[in-house]
Amino acid sequence: MKKTTDLTYPDNQHTLLIQSVRFSDYTHQEMHQQDLPASVIDIQPPDRLYTVSHLVSRGFTGDGAHLHMGYYEFLLFLEGDARFTLNGQQYRLTPGDLLIIPPDMVHKAEINGTVTYGRIVLHISMPLLRLLSTRRTDFAALLLPRGGSLWHLNPQHLSELVRRVDQIPELEQSHEIAADALIRAYLTEILVYILQMIEGKNALPVPSGSTDLMERIHLYINAHYTEDISIQKIADDLCISRSLLSHEFKKNSGESLWKYIVNLRLASAQKLLLEGSNVTSACFDSGFQNYSNFIRLFTKTFGITPRRYAERGRTERNGTVYL
Repeated sequence: MKKTTDLTYPDNQHTLLIQSVRFSDYTHQEMHQQDLPASVIDIQPPDRLYTVSHLVSRGFTGDGAHLHMGYYEFLLFLEGDARFTLNGQQYRLTPGDLLIIPPDMVHKAEINGTVTYGRIVLHISMPLLRLLSTRRTDFAALLLPRGGSLWHLNPQHLSELVRRVDQIPELEQSHEIAADALIRAYLTEILVYILQMIEGKNALPVPSGSTDLMERIHLYINAHYTEDISIQKIADDLCISRSLLSHEFKKNSGESLWKYIVNLRLASAQKLLLEGSNVTSACFDSGFQNYSNFIRLFTKTFGITPRRYAERGRTERNGTVYL
């Protein structure tokens, strides 16, 4: 029997079914901030090796821009109306789409909350990927060139992948001997199945809806956002007008270019603070040029000062950084 938890969104009209998963001594339950903005950091249990969630929701409109530290996310889209921004590329999902999101890659979901949104989300930590690997099969190396991409599965392969993933929560509820070893084998099997589908062209790459110019803009920003750049410098380096740059980015992403750059810098600062950097280093190494401005923006966005955030991070490991 699968364990589910009902969480109601703030308008008290919609319910999200959440499946709790246990692996050995590590427990995870998908958590959502209910009365807080999407920019609040999602603190999750430390040292988890993996999580599996088969989710069905209504009234959920998206996670906001965020990145995951130290683990891959595999999102299998089952139903709904969803658009994802991944690695600077925009995708409108169709049932059977599989997103492969590597660590530290900023991504954002925009969900039509008026229709049912169904998906399976699998998180696998880098330590577990290494544990599941062999001398001949390095899962991290095999996933690296396929990360930051969207693949479409036909109905047969979609059904088979769903069946394999759903076996894990069933085992979590069982008291069979060596159930944990079997879960490890199933996780290995899922990774192999995904890679074999891609290699055998049973999973087809899905082109993004972004323009060539947007791809150039994102490539430039991702390479230079920690530097002292301006909108005008970006426009000059890309050989386009400042007005065209701003208009094209706003039209395709729904947010201003400068806000996107600031969000990348804030995410970088969070990551550095969690890795042990002091506040000053996190500020300037992330691309901020003014210390006071950084403190103000960080505190306003996350509701906590950088210093307090770093102190909390020493006792609560944060796997997801939200913008």
